Amino acid sequence: MLQITEAAEAVIRQVRTENEIPDTTALRIEPVEVPDGAGIGFTFTDEPTEGDQTISRGADFTVFLASELVAPLDKAVLEAGPPDQGGLELRPQGQVHDHDGHEGHTHD
Repeated sequence: MLQITEAAEAVIRQVRTENEIPDTTALRIEPVEVPDGAGIGFTFTDEPTEGDQTISRGADFTVFLASELVAPLDKAVLEAGPPDQGGLELRPQGQVHDHDGHEGHTHD
C-alpha cells in the first residue's frame, strides 16, 4: 500500500489551510494526461471515485488513491519535496532522501 510520510501529510495540510479548504476534504491522487504521456495529479475532493483505495489517519486526514494507481504505487512512499522546491515526491519504499542530493536506504 502507498505509504504517506508525516512530512507529506504536513504539506497536504498546509495546502488545505492556505487555500481555505475544509479539514475534512480528502486529497485524491489520480492519473493525468501530460504532453509526454501520463502523469500523476493531486486534487482535493469530498468523495472517492468508485474503486479508489482509501488511506486514512483519522477524520481530518484522508487520501484517495485512484484504482489505476493502486498497483503501480503499491510499494511507493509519498513524501515532502526538498524545502527549496516544496511540493510532494513519490519514491520507492525503503529509500530515504536527505534532500541534499544523496539517496540512501533506511536502516534498522
